[in-house]
Amino acid sequence: MTDDDIFNRCADIFDINDESTQRDMTIKLLSEINQEQYTPIINHLIRQTGLYPYMKYETSEWFDKILINNFMVDIGEKEPVVLHLKQSEILKQLLENKSLILSAPTSFGKSFIIDALIQLKKPKNVLIIVPTISLMDETRRRLRKFNDKYNIITTSNIQPKEKNIFILTQERAIGYIDDIYNLGLDIFIVDEFYKILSDDIRSLSLKVVVSKFSNIAKQKYYLCPNINKIELPFGTKNMKHIKINFNTVYLETKRIQCNQKTKNLNTLKIIKENTNKQNLIYVNKQSVVNKLVLFLSNEIADKKSQILQNYKEWLNKHYSKSWSLSNAIQKGICVHYGKIHRPISQMNIKLFNDKETSIIVCTTSLIEGVNTSAENLVLYSNRINNHKIDSFTYKNIIGRSGRMFKYFIGNVYLLEEAPKDESKNLEIEKLDIDDILRLDDYLEISNDILEKVDSKKEKINSYVKDIDKTNKILKLIKSGKITSKIDDIVDILEKLTATGFKPNSFQYSNDNNIDKWGFFKKLIKGKQISFEHVKIMSNFYNKTIPELMEELSITDISNFFDLENKITYELSTYFSDINELQKVIFENNSYDISNCIYKLTNLFMPANILQLEEYGLPRVISKKINNIKLLPIDNDNIKIIELINQFKDIGKENLINKLNENNLLDPFDINFIEYFYDGI
Repeated sequence: MTDDDIFNRCADIFDINDESTQRDMTIKLLSEINQEQYTPIINHLIRQTGLYPYMKYETSEWFDKILINNFMVDIGEKEPVVLHLKQSEILKQLLENKSLILSAPTSFGKSFIIDALIQLKKPKNVLIIVPTISLMDETRRRLRKFNDKYNIITTSNIQPKEKNIFILTQERAIGYIDDIYNLGLDIFIVDEFYKILSDDIRSLSLKVVVSKFSNIAKQKYYLCPNINKIELPFGTKNMKHIKINFNTVYLETKRIQCNQKTKNLNTLKIIKENTNKQNLIYVNKQSVVNKLVLFLSNEIADKKSQILQNYKEWLNKHYSKSWSLSNAIQKGICVHYGKIHRPISQMNIKLFNDKETSIIVCTTSLIEGVNTSAENLVLYSNRINNHKIDSFTYKNIIGRSGRMFKYFIGNVYLLEEAPKDESKNLEIEKLDIDDILRLDDYLEISNDILEKVDSKKEKINSYVKDIDKTNKILKLIKSGKITSKIDDIVDILEKLTATGFKPNSFQYSNDNNIDKWGFFKKLIKGKQISFEHVKIMSNFYNKTIPELMEELSITDISNFFDLENKITYELSTYFSDINELQKVIFENNSYDISNCIYKLTNLFMPANILQLEEYGLPRVISKKINNIKLLPIDNDNIKIIELINQFKDIGKENLINKLNENNLLDPFDINFIEYFYDGI
């Protein structure tokens, strides 16, 4: 494109009256010219659209340089960054102590605002609620630049200091309610705030957290995409909702007509036409991930990559040779779905972001805490599991196509119809019983719901037969210490007070031989998990995953991940609630079963092993380190923060050398260790 062509295109764009169209045309022009430096007229055009970070300082006119300097902000890194117009407007209001609910597209750049807010306001205590552990680790890695000023807390049971940044899921935040109430809360941030209206049990915990902390926070900042209107009876008092439709990339959407039989072939065709580009494929569920990955693996040649060869061998050895990922990784294909072990998910994203792999197949985990993007996004399915997605979720998904400074234009390939464009409102038409029993705010409650609440209270009392005990249970529910829904709580009470149930059976919860856990066998009936499977998994620390899979007669690694999730999350949460309830019911005759809960939560391994996985270190490497007595990973008296400091003291090179000297180092262990150290 000649200078005259560029000039004429700029002139045409200057004449466009619609801001959004003008911005889109500017982004398309930048993609077409693809230059290291821009002429002054291009810089001025970028200024006109508010996309200031795209301006090139060296080739700008003096008046444009002044603007760039005015929009530079310190986010705690070596160099300041330039905010775009709308980012700056939001940051200005936050610095004026306003509490905001920001609804903006995925490409808006919300993280910069959080970083700048912490750097400029210097609050004492910040609480950031994130929806997933993956996003928690990613946020921790980004904010580790504040390590010298703040105690950054991501795990349970860490002692806060004078200045803290809490980065927690809603479930973990409940455990810090008392601490944060005592410390005071300067800034309360909720990422993916829209999840408060999900219909799963996790949304109940999020409601509790928002209700509790919004009442004490000096300032609140909630983030969500593409929300039109927000009306909630709690957590949003005196907050201003700002809806911004300001995109920093342009999306090119292409509908490809196909049926179920030809979808795989069409996906393959898109990939082969874009072999030098990053391709992200959204599918509706985990089983479809495996089937599509298997198909693509059979059609795509191996990549000549030692890293991928090493990773394949590592997966074969420590997981399963039949896992679709093991067979696909050498082809440059990786996967992401919710129940994969965290270091594997993190490594898959890293390899994709580093362009070691060029294809990633994802489920909804794509929009639940995966900070990655691709030039091409294939919408393989317009569903989540078997339910059609709405336009809100659709925009969330396609928002992963394109990325500021990487891909000006994102290409979206639709293999199924996009949903009709409808506005998304965040509002509760009617509070249910579980909401009312937990929320702190003054709530307007209809008489019919009040009657149902009273009926549930009477049901609880019918089992415990003591109004004081009933009130104690209601207080535990309100505090968030009991997380089950009210119907499940009633079910637990029925089991605990049934004729023939012996509370003294809880005394065996401290026994390492789980054959003696008679209470456990009784109480897991109806939980769709076999006691024999739990018993086999209790040997996790001393056996490999392939050995356990053989003993469990499991051939599909996905089923293994499902079983692990049932134990570490579903059963541990269930027995935690049982523990709280039985202490009230049986009082002096109760036995604390925290040991049982601890074992379930940590999969019968030392707690530090799964906590280190959140930092990116696989359990197999932690076991090796512990076996040579290099670090006391199996010592539960040592908190994770102290252990991380010991890792820092030993150093990456020394750790690798020690494992190598003991013939315990697999080639790909080095990649995991380097990733782990990069994050601490």
